Amino acid sequence: EDFTNIEDEITNIWKNEEDIPDNIKEFINDIYSQRVIYVNSEEKYYCSECLKELDSNLICSKCNKKYNNINDKYLIKVKDFKNIDNYHDYSYYYIFQLYGSSIVLYCIEENICYKNNLTIYPIKMRKIKVNNAYLVSRNGLKDLINNKYTSYDKIADMLYEEYYDYQFINDNFNRTEETGHTSSFLYLDNLEELKNTIYKYVPIWETKEYLKDNCISYEHLTYFPLATKYFEYLIKSKYYNIAYTRPDEIEFDSFIKKHIKFIDDNRLNLDEINTLRMLKEENLEEIKKIGILSYTLIFLEEEYGVKALKIKEYFDKNNINYEYIHEYYDYLYFARENGMNMKDKNVLFPKNLMEEHDKAYKEHVILEDPKIESRIKDISKMLSINTYEDDKYIIYPANSIESLIDESEQQNNCVRTYCKRYSNNECQIYFMRYKETKDKSLVTIEVKNGEVIQARTKYNELPDKDLMNVINNWEGKLVLVSNE
Repeated sequence: EDFTNIEDEITNIWKNEEDIPDNIKEFINDIYSQRVIYVNSEEKYYCSECLKELDSNLICSKCNKKYNNINDKYLIKVKDFKNIDNYHDYSYYYIFQLYGSSIVLYCIEENICYKNNLTIYPIKMRKIKVNNAYLVSRNGLKDLINNKYTSYDKIADMLYEEYYDYQFINDNFNRTEETGHTSSFLYLDNLEELKNTIYKYVPIWETKEYLKDNCISYEHLTYFPLATKYFEYLIKSKYYNIAYTRPDEIEFDSFIKKHIKFIDDNRLNLDEINTLRMLKEENLEEIKKIGILSYTLIFLEEEYGVKALKIKEYFDKNNINYEYIHEYYDYLYFARENGMNMKDKNVLFPKNLMEEHDKAYKEHVILEDPKIESRIKDISKMLSINTYEDDKYIIYPANSIESLIDESEQQNNCVRTYCKRYSNNECQIYFMRYKETKDKSLVTIEVKNGEVIQARTKYNELPDKDLMNVINNWEGKLVLVSNE
């Protein structure tokens, strides 16, 4: 309804690189010239033009290019540049253009691909294309190139999806930390042309400096200003961080208004804002520490009636790392399912959380399946035919619920949850240890149909080459054990 035949009225939209005006190309090239490669593993900077290391004065030893200021937004961050192959640096450039009374927001993609060609020097390739041309209305966007309309309601839903920015821009683009880096920039020189358009009450042109220094995307320029309730108030009050970071999710009650400057100054995300609500004090260190757990804390309060502040007090008093909040959640679930008194403070706040967690878990498993322990012992005896031992290592099957719990604790993995599947021989679990320290976990191994499905060291890391050689040799001699 908003775009009936409107695309026919705009006959000169940019559809490919040749259509991009010279001033926009200059804008893109100027930013490109400021880009610097930063190698995390070396803590060194490299010239993005010729890929040579910069000296202490930020001058390239090959082309003598001088980099004046290194802004974090202009860094191309790479873990290990010398060993990386097919590494992509994507930049997105957003440009508003007026065609009569119509507003088009362009998205131009710049793709710089660095390739290690197995010679002395890596090489790079640069491509620029018009990715999208969005016709902007009060209710949504229409991509004039792909002829696809997306309402702001749909965009609001998409914001909860992983990689939402890139799914919207390009369904085929999937960014990963290992293979690519992204950044985004807005053309600022013509923002004031929006003054007499649907943007007249949301003066994003007043936020030029913020938009210049921060990565933005289509929703920052369209959905937030045109479809969220408090954007105008936030912009006019100069709370730019909140305005451009999910203002639609925040309930602007008296509490938020009281702490709004603190929230904006410290760029608190929604989890951290929820934590601030629970703590009721502007303690940034505590908020950052607990922030990511806010939804779990809220759920615990709703489900078990345990106040977030009481949980915090319990964790702090007993020096429990907040990473164990999910184990605490599991413990309360097991305790309730096992029929324990959930009003007893000793039940709600045990002195030794993990000890009581494991005890409650075992009781829960046995209550659900009284014969599970005996089945685990039986399957362990059957699998013992695959026990391996040499001068250094030993590999043997799990033999009890306790052994799976212990392995899970030592390795910080979820193998304890495999009890039922293991007891039914739906999967087979083996422990790899050093012979001299058989009580200390080294590798957890899962086997199915005579093949190693996964082998993981602590924190689900992959075993090193020497360990994998032993595991692979052992795998080749496995005897298939079935329930028949």
